[in-house]
Amino acid sequence: MRLLLWPLIASVLVLGFFLTRWLDGGPGRAPAGPAPEASNAGTREPAELAAVAPLPDERAVQDSRQVVVDQESVAPANAPSSELYVTLFDRLTGRPVASDVELWQLGLPETEIWTAGDRLHAAEHVPASGRLFRHLRPGEYRVFARARLLAAVDPPAFAVREGSDSVELLIDLPTTARIHLELRDPDGNFVRSARYRRSMLSVEKPKAPFATPRRKKVGDILIGGGGAGGGFRSRSMRAGRLGFALGVFRERDCTDAYSYKFHLRADRAEYVRFEPPGFELDQEAEDADHLPDVVFVAVAVPSDWFDEAIRLPNGYPAREEGATIVIESGALRREPGTPVDLWNLVPIRVEVTLDGYEPLEFTTTLADGPPRLRTLTPK
Repeated sequence: MRLLLWPLIASVLVLGFFLTRWLDGGPGRAPAGPAPEASNAGTREPAELAAVAPLPDERAVQDSRQVVVDQESVAPANAPSSELYVTLFDRLTGRPVASDVELWQLGLPETEIWTAGDRLHAAEHVPASGRLFRHLRPGEYRVFARARLLAAVDPPAFAVREGSDSVELLIDLPTTARIHLELRDPDGNFVRSARYRRSMLSVEKPKAPFATPRRKKVGDILIGGGGAGGGFRSRSMRAGRLGFALGVFRERDCTDAYSYKFHLRADRAEYVRFEPPGFELDQEAEDADHLPDVVFVAVAVPSDWFDEAIRLPNGYPAREEGATIVIESGALRREPGTPVDLWNLVPIRVEVTLDGYEPLEFTTTLADGPPRLRTLTPK
């Protein structure tokens, strides 16, 4: 029995010997030991890699502080880069203010991909404490602050240098006031009562007025937008000491807004379509009793005021032949130094339409005297 076990034991020993040689590298395999030092052949240094890194794509990039709108404007890793700290101040009071802003780089040249023009670098909210903008290329920049008064101008352009920079900008803020409409008839008499209704239209927020032309991809087309609105039921109202009280309004800024138009009709008069120029209704105003009063002057023109003055080539009044005559009064703001009879200078817009004739449009004032004769032109 012991003689039968020796061949089995010998086979196990031989198999173990060859298995050990194979695990240690085997024939033709390098012996185990320390790894050789890495060679620089066929590799690039980090700076060389940055130089050939692909340009960023056109998607917005989010870093820890802001969204970069135009990725093409981000400085490549091997290009000079800047940081800019922006703070906004109210021009009237000098206090720091917050606003949504657009940061534009100006006067960029044309490339194979981009047209020449101004480029939006970032659109961000700047708190009253200020905000840091990163990844800027040195150059000329300008800020469009949406909290500023719509009728005001933007802060001037400024240069951004390589490294860290800062800028403090003054903006004009809107004011809030109680709006009144002083309505007069053609003889200058106060109109004390009228039917009144209100309509509104959403107004697209304005674009940065200085950014022109705007840089875009070659072949792209810029498309604008529109708005929608609604109306309210009419009601009777009486004028107070300053006229018809229309409510509390805020001067328009550069954000989304609603344009409110007031329609008043006095006895025998056309609707007076009045839109407070540069104002929008402020439905959240508080402490209205302490707000200033702003008065606009308009004219309630009788609906037949131009009937005899607008005629056909054969001499017949156009209204009698079915013409539509729309009369719309403008409005002027009454301020210190304006004429007492300001209603005589209010623009009155007239539009006449009749099938088979060219539309007729003109603007006049009560100071121009009685309506002069105008003749429709056949198509």
